[in-house]
Amino acid sequence: MESANQIDGKSELLRKLIHLSSAAFPVFYLFTSRNLNIVILSVALTILVAIDVLRYYSKNFRNFYFRMLRHILRTFEQNDHQVIFTGATYLMFSFLMMVVIFPKPIAISSLFVLVFCDSIAALIGRNFGQSKIGSKTIEGSIAFFFTGIIVILLAPKLTAQFMEYFSAVSALLITTIVELLPLKLDDNITIPFTFAIIYYLTFKIFTG
Repeated sequence: MESANQIDGKSELLRKLIHLSSAAFPVFYLFTSRNLNIVILSVALTILVAIDVLRYYSKNFRNFYFRMLRHILRTFEQNDHQVIFTGATYLMFSFLMMVVIFPKPIAISSLFVLVFCDSIAALIGRNFGQSKIGSKTIEGSIAFFFTGIIVILLAPKLTAQFMEYFSAVSALLITTIVELLPLKLDDNITIPFTFAIIYYLTFKIFTG
């Protein structure tokens, strides 16, 4: 969603388009095996961690990295020694954990919520948001929720029973509220984990 470390409108759009392109991972998972995706995501995460560590500890690599990507980095990501890991690394970590921990339909739904809801909320909040709560906007949160409803309707299901839809919408509502809170954790962590955990637990409770 909207960030306290905003960048200019053109760069924000580019950043979110890159974020949206990561939907290729859950789409790929739709048609392939869990084990294959674990391997691919593990390799991708290892590469991103290596890049972040190099950026953090190597001045020459950091200069090259910033020269190439500074225009799409948040303010805190541009600070030489404020953070080791960028949003992209947290995103890939969440992708991998969703595949490892949760059933395939819940993992895919969680990843689509992360990719689409967060991106749409950020763009709506930045361009149309008027009612702010901290660094977030009510308009962005509304966009987050209704984008999530579309995701829930279209994403694969465990059973496609009414209680599963109820569980997914309940998880989405709680995720929307959590996302609005001024938490210090990265959105790429809080969004999929909150949604997946609530979805899974409420579904298990309601269906026995």
